[in-house]
Amino acid sequence: MREMEGSPSWYCDWLDSRPESPRDLDQWTVGDIFELSCRGEPLEQALQKDAQLVFAQPEETYSLHVLEVIDSELTHVRMWVTAYKPGSHRPESLVLRDSQGRMVSLEPLAWEVQSVWTEQEMPQPHPPFGPYLLAVPLSYWASWALVVSLFLALFFWRWFKWSQRRQWRRELEQQGRALGPYLLFHKELRALRRRGRVSGQAVAELRESFWTYLARRMLVPAHRWSLGATLRELKRQNRKAFRERGGALRALSQELQRASRLEKPDPKDFDQLMQLCSQEVDQLERLFSENKPQVTGRGRTSPQ
Repeated sequence: MREMEGSPSWYCDWLDSRPESPRDLDQWTVGDIFELSCRGEPLEQALQKDAQLVFAQPEETYSLHVLEVIDSELTHVRMWVTAYKPGSHRPESLVLRDSQGRMVSLEPLAWEVQSVWTEQEMPQPHPPFGPYLLAVPLSYWASWALVVSLFLALFFWRWFKWSQRRQWRRELEQQGRALGPYLLFHKELRALRRRGRVSGQAVAELRESFWTYLARRMLVPAHRWSLGATLRELKRQNRKAFRERGGALRALSQELQRASRLEKPDPKDFDQLMQLCSQEVDQLERLFSENKPQVTGRGRTSPQ
């Protein structure tokens, strides 16, 4: 090292270890602290308290390290030092230098440091682990189960409705009635009027005729569905009819349901129910006729 040229040369002696952890020099292990005393030619100025050992070879760094400068004079210095690298050490050149650039070259120094690990305790390299399997929280599977359940429920519900529509259309094909829904309803209504006898059975027949009209008109089994399902289907097929007649259909259904529970309804009430059903069918027929699909240029149908 060129900076050593012309610098004073000192020799060093190993002294005792720290009192709180007494140990002989030949039992030095990594991390033990010993006192190192160096003296020699006088300096112009004493070394600073931050003086540190500098090695010629970078790999020798921390084989001996100054922890604290105890005393620094022009001709000597005392330090607490430790070693972080096990093995036998004999550096070719060693310099003690402070932050101000003042330095002294040290005579050859040798020391031996033992590892704190025995051969049996020496850590052995292990192959890499993995891939690691992380536990999946139960809420994750519960969320997936809920999503799948909802999807299956929606699928089966749609399949059930589609199956009901297909079965009802097959029934209509098998019946093969010459009269359309509107004419068939009025024919059954006239038969009820000619009968003249008013009973709960007559109200049930009126109710069945009315819902059968809707079932044949919309091509869905409305007479077997709930009122809510029938109104949703009406909204899907004809929004205008749903807006104008949805409330009236709900009120009429409730009146028919109430009257059908009576053993002997009042004849005037029964006659009023027949008129309401006839008027409602006329209004629905008008709205359905206005919404008849027309053929486009490509053979598709679109509502008017």
